[in-house]
Amino acid sequence: MTLSACRFWCIGLLLYAALPVYAKPLTITVRPQALVEGPQVTIGDVAEVSGDVSKTVSKVRDIIIGQSPPAGEERNLHGGYIVTRLKQHGFSPEDIQVEGPEKIRITRAFQRIEPRDIEAAVARALQAQMSWEPQQTTIHELRGIEAVLLPPGAVEYDVTFPLNSDFLGPTSFSVAFRVAGNVEARLYGTAYIDVTQDVVTTARPIARNEVIEATDIRLTRMNMARLPRRVHMRPEEVIGKRARRSLQANSIIHTHEVETLPTVQKGDVVLMLVESTVLKVSTMGEALESGMRGETIRIRNITSNREVRAIVVDKKTVKVPF
Repeated sequence: MTLSACRFWCIGLLLYAALPVYAKPLTITVRPQALVEGPQVTIGDVAEVSGDVSKTVSKVRDIIIGQSPPAGEERNLHGGYIVTRLKQHGFSPEDIQVEGPEKIRITRAFQRIEPRDIEAAVARALQAQMSWEPQQTTIHELRGIEAVLLPPGAVEYDVTFPLNSDFLGPTSFSVAFRVAGNVEARLYGTAYIDVTQDVVTTARPIARNEVIEATDIRLTRMNMARLPRRVHMRPEEVIGKRARRSLQANSIIHTHEVETLPTVQKGDVVLMLVESTVLKVSTMGEALESGMRGETIRIRNITSNREVRAIVVDKKTVKVPF
């Protein structure tokens, strides 16, 4: 081959290599309806995407074209919006072939949570929060619970109660349903809680100002949900205390119906102490009023007949501030 002929073929090869190579355009075949699971709809959810460059195909499939409807519901999406989104991502209409209907029906996949499962979650949360023993409680009349539709996935139940809940009688609650960490639904309801507990009741009539002894009371099992909230449930809470009003036999003892006996009672003779760093004097006095330990009451000095104010130390001693 002559030098000029060789030069001709080399130039020809270079020119051929410089010519553009046209890849086949992307083809997007849109389906008339699609079932999606996630919160957003992508082109890959509603269409088949084909082309020569796999990286480009994957990119197109991942383009978001809208939000999914709530679980179990559906919405329509205009097919032309796919072209708009492709342009927004830098694709030219000449390089893409879109085929399909003008409207696409999008349905969100769902799972149905039955009322019995929700009731079980609420009951578990109540048992965890209550201070009552499980064998003492009965949970019933759960209201406001109905079936819930959620996206597919593991479900977490976040059950909460008002801060001031005493978990007796009607108790409000709320349930937040989480899937993949997102709250997908909420519901609100009430449960009625019965608690069987020993309650202190009177074994006989008790007069006003009478000191209550062990034989004056007994324990009676009752449903706390049907009682006032402030009642005594342990004998030691009332034994040795004084009735503030007359109490009938077989009656519940409310917390406001008894009081602790004063440490020093009016008329008691007590030792009066007057102390300082250099002086300590004691004498006898008469209590002019009743008082508990730590309270200040009026005392009459028996020797001088002078009235002073003193702090109750114990049943037989008061201290006069120096």
